[in-house]
Amino acid sequence: MESCRQLGDALLHAWHVHGNMPYIPPDEDEVLQARRVVAQRCLYGVDKNPMAVDLTKLSLWLATLAKDHPFTFLDPTQGETLSYVPARSLDTYPFPPGWETNLALEAVGKQYYEFRAALMVRNNEGLTKTYNRFHDPNETGPDILRLRELHDAMDRAVLDAYGWTDIRPTCEFLLNFEDEEGEETSSKRKKPWRYRWPDEIRDEVLARLLALNAERAEEERLAGEAAAKETKKAPRKPRGKGAASSGNGSLFE
Repeated sequence: MESCRQLGDALLHAWHVHGNMPYIPPDEDEVLQARRVVAQRCLYGVDKNPMAVDLTKLSLWLATLAKDHPFTFLDPTQGETLSYVPARSLDTYPFPPGWETNLALEAVGKQYYEFRAALMVRNNEGLTKTYNRFHDPNETGPDILRLRELHDAMDRAVLDAYGWTDIRPTCEFLLNFEDEEGEETSSKRKKPWRYRWPDEIRDEVLARLLALNAERAEEERLAGEAAAKETKKAPRKPRGKGAASSGNGSLFE
């Protein structure tokens, strides 16, 4: 709910600053209108528990005070399904050995992040516009060229961290998909260019990651079986007359 309030306040501020205030009926509050837009377009949630979904919808409905809107106006963004939890989604990802203390990875990642952040502030552009330029083969500005160089440096550092020095990728401008011939809108649609590895390099890296993930899963399975066997072998403490004695005599002495 706090995200809805804060994003709503930021949206309302942007409307006033940039003169983009949408039409708001006279009997509507502009703060609630901004929150409602955020709730409908920016906040998404899923959960297997239908009660949790309904409680979330109710909370957002009350936070926006959408009295003239049906309770279902949040159905498109809040639903009952398996939840995606970013904090757990990478639990089984085969990160390179020692990645948490790898100074080379930290340095190249920090350099990329700081340069990109400064670029976005300097151009007053968000991530979407920045990466639209990043992937545009016609974009040859020095800042974007430098961002691509730093991106390539990150790729190299990560591959080296895995020990895959034999892979020497060079990013190219490739289409993510091809428009089918005869589509009426194909000439108007922006081509889906991506500055990325060629398919054969990408497939090789994905295959190695999959194999590494399977290898580590097998190691964990074997380690678990060994631990279970050791637990079974551990001798039990004898239970004799003096087993419960603490050295101070029995309770009823």
